[in-house]
Amino acid sequence: MTSKIKVSFEITDIYNLGDFRAFIKFLLSNDTKYNVYIISNNDSSNYIHAVGEQLGIELSNRIICNFNVDKLQAITDNNIDIHLDGIYSFVTSVENETEAYGILVDSKVDKYGVKQRYVE
Repeated sequence: MTSKIKVSFEITDIYNLGDFRAFIKFLLSNDTKYNVYIISNNDSSNYIHAVGEQLGIELSNRIICNFNVDKLQAITDNNIDIHLDGIYSFVTSVENETEAYGILVDSKVDKYGVKQRYVE
């Protein structure tokens, strides 16, 4: 039996992107393949728990950290395979200091201003 792919994301600044929310919901709808975590150092634990509850993410998979070093430790401690974040320097730290793949989620408006696209 294949183990689930563990995917975590930072909630700050990227969860408000509609396409990103849809992507997270897709991961959660395929619960036989993915185990989704929120690993965040957002100042509002109420916000993190509200989003986690809305998405049906287990309480044990909602991890609130104080600093980036704590986020890196949480990624390592939970054996995360992929971490999605909106800060390039943190994605670089994930790549260099953990076994996880770091993916940058950054909305960019196309040259015609018609739709957003994402940079990985």
